Amino acid sequence: MLEAIIVVGVVIAFNLPLPLLRRDLPGLLATAAVWAALLAGALLVRRPLAIHAALLGGLGALLRAAMPRLWPVLVPLLTAFGLYLLCIWRVRTLRAGATWLRRGSMAAPVRWLVLAVIPVAAVGLVAWAAVVGNAGLSDGTRQAIASLRGVSLWLLLPGALLFACANAAAEELFYRGIFMEALLGTVAVVPALVLQAVSYGLQHTQGFPSGPLGVTLATVYGLGLGVIRLKANGLLACWLAHVVADL
Repeated sequence: MLEAIIVVGVVIAFNLPLPLLRRDLPGLLATAAVWAALLAGALLVRRPLAIHAALLGGLGALLRAAMPRLWPVLVPLLTAFGLYLLCIWRVRTLRAGATWLRRGSMAAPVRWLVLAVIPVAAVGLVAWAAVVGNAGLSDGTRQAIASLRGVSLWLLLPGALLFACANAAAEELFYRGIFMEALLGTVAVVPALVLQAVSYGLQHTQGFPSGPLGVTLATVYGLGLGVIRLKANGLLACWLAHVVADL
């Protein structure tokens, strides 16, 4: 029971707009204290999935709070993942518990799910952008658009591909990776599917899409990617669907 409470706390707390996520020193120290408590609880119950989720989630939350707000979220997430890999490489017992890092299946049912999710997600993003207009975009999105004006297509296309691959990797490693794996190991399938999707949706409060409608769309998208993760039992299919939808 304690393991489930810790894992659910990790997943939900990761994206809640708490006052603890202030970008000043007291806020960072308070955030560090919360995640230290979650990690200590995971170590207390001695469950690998809870330990890995608290470790990676804590690194991600701290780096997101410490880095400038307008940086793409993939920067703190990928940096946190790199530090996480360093930790588990140095600690043998942690390395043995990193079972969630797996490719998974690309069987026909999985491929059909991927092909179904991609156009729905892409159309949803385009429709959202058309509905909210420029005024509904987050500051980070407007800054990104302004920086890309006048960029050559020959630079824009490979840059878009690189960004889509990195962004999909950063988000899938957290949400359909360690978070969903830890949830599946501690709660039933439906709550696990819903909780990871809600956490993923909350990430888009200031992302793309953003605002209440954007969070709702991202949550539904997270549900679709979560179903792919369940069917594939791994991350490759989720990552591919995410990359193509982003492009």
